[in-house]
Amino acid sequence: MRTVRAAVGPDGGPSDAELLRRFAASRDAGAFELLVWRHAGMVKAAAVAVLRDKHLAEDAAQAAFLALARRAGSVRDNPAGWLYRVARRVAVRHRRAAGVSRSGLVTAPPDRLTPAARPDADELAVLHDELARLPDRYRLPVLLCFLEGLSHADAAARLGWPVGTVAGRLSRAKDALRTRLARRGLDPALAGLAVAGDGPFAAATTKAAVAFAAGETVSVSPTVLPLVHGALRAMTLAKLKLVAGVVLACGTLSVGGVWAASQPPGAKAPATTATARVADPAQRQQSVTALKTLITAWYHHEGVSGWLPADSGTPTGSPLLSWRVHLLPSLGQDELYKRFKFDEPWDGPTNKPLLARMPAAFRSAFQPADAIDTYYQGFAGVGSAFQPGRKLRAADILDGTSNTLILAEVGPPVPWTRPADVPYDSRKPFPAVAWPFADVRHVAAGDGAIRSLAPTVLEKRWRKLIEIADGDRADPGFDGLTQSPAKQ
Repeated sequence: MRTVRAAVGPDGGPSDAELLRRFAASRDAGAFELLVWRHAGMVKAAAVAVLRDKHLAEDAAQAAFLALARRAGSVRDNPAGWLYRVARRVAVRHRRAAGVSRSGLVTAPPDRLTPAARPDADELAVLHDELARLPDRYRLPVLLCFLEGLSHADAAARLGWPVGTVAGRLSRAKDALRTRLARRGLDPALAGLAVAGDGPFAAATTKAAVAFAAGETVSVSPTVLPLVHGALRAMTLAKLKLVAGVVLACGTLSVGGVWAASQPPGAKAPATTATARVADPAQRQQSVTALKTLITAWYHHEGVSGWLPADSGTPTGSPLLSWRVHLLPSLGQDELYKRFKFDEPWDGPTNKPLLARMPAAFRSAFQPADAIDTYYQGFAGVGSAFQPGRKLRAADILDGTSNTLILAEVGPPVPWTRPADVPYDSRKPFPAVAWPFADVRHVAAGDGAIRSLAPTVLEKRWRKLIEIADGDRADPGFDGLTQSPAKQ
């Protein structure tokens, strides 16, 4: 196979997204090889930072590219960002299987150690840990400009952004990294991180990727295919409904921790309707289980339909049915879903009797079995994940899914089939809400993590969590708010 040497000039050449589309449409090996050439160095660097062994890292990097080949038709994120995230996840899984401790020290015999495993690799590992926590809009310029050595103009062409946007976001990313690394006692320079492409790796990986995407026999290291299948299973699990107690494969599920914000003088929590109800352990667990089920179904809906759940309405904009109704197939409620009349309002003659069949996933622990109102809602409106009249994808959550609140257990409750949620507008005062428990606010983040927030979380932080693209310099998300378990 002829090696394609990809030096992308200021005109950008074909974008990564275009190359991936070509491969998905016609198995264009040249397009995929160009993708490998562009990103092999960055992907291997991400894996080395986790594994500390260049041979293990090469297997992990190849597995990430094979996973991209198999999922080429469904990847909507920027391919560079997608590869970086998947490479790190594969590397973590490979680390466990290969005898590398969580601290990053290789536990294999000394003759297996490579230069990357020396103690000075610790700084690089910490840098990649913090880089992985940045939202994509800040992480991508760092990946392209520092790990791949592109100029601002070349990175802008690759991303389809104005050069000024690349420069501005890169500067903000560097500031955020400097602050976060300083908290960990480090200040490594980003310069000199670029890793060159690898011709033999690109050719071999492309050949394997084309065969793997076609379901043919693949000639790779014995460790690669198990890593690929593990990564693909993880992606599938992230889109399927899980039963209670199953941890989402796409990330660590945070359960039961009470989170609180520091309160500067004059700061206040949002207006709340008072309640004396205190959540006992069983009620907390039921809330966690319900939100876990709903957020997983939420992503499964996107995998099936191409869009995140949204309310439906008539062509003239009159509301019909809630996103909760459209979530039913992803909750295993196909029979109930088929009973709805989709050109009729939620309270029409056919649909209104179905209120009495509210699924358990929409019922809070203290509600009776015949309840028809639900506390499981989104914040709907300008700036949020539920924007009337607009179909969204997960890729539209520009602040990063781990930084964004999607669903909450919050009132006043609404009929579960009614297209109604907590009204929110980033330009208007924060809405008054009625939380079902006095001592905890249960929410689901966009990465599938379930969070338990304290009543003292401030309005400013709520806004940052709700808004999917607030343009903050480095959105703090849920960072730095956790209390110790002893305070829960």
